[in-house]
Amino acid sequence: MMSGKVIVTNVGVLRAKYGAAGLAKLKAALAALIAADKQRGIATILIAIDSVAAMAKVGAPAVTQPGDRRTVKRAVDAICGKLSPDYLLILGAPDVVPHQELANPVFSPGDDDDRVVPTDLPYA
Repeated sequence: MMSGKVIVTNVGVLRAKYGAAGLAKLKAALAALIAADKQRGIATILIAIDSVAAMAKVGAPAVTQPGDRRTVKRAVDAICGKLSPDYLLILGAPDVVPHQELANPVFSPGDDDDRVVPTDLPYA
């Protein structure tokens, strides 16, 4: 039985960040990764959270506001809920797929002044 991996990203943000040539190089690298995963018995797919067609397949709306943490979280949850992958790879820095903000459990004025902690943990 093959394991499953889902790679999630926002292709529109990647295109804006790296340009068409950079996105083409990234897609070539992803194709090589997907092929290598297949050799290891891992079925890997790429889902663009900003793609209406891709997100319709998992029963969720596409992300139209890349920085909207709640919408991105709902998109990733929908993907994982529908596909139940063994692995989830979030492709991109927080400007591509934003971190979620959690309350800092060790917040202490004068010691740890951060009220929230940006993290990708809620996507797990």
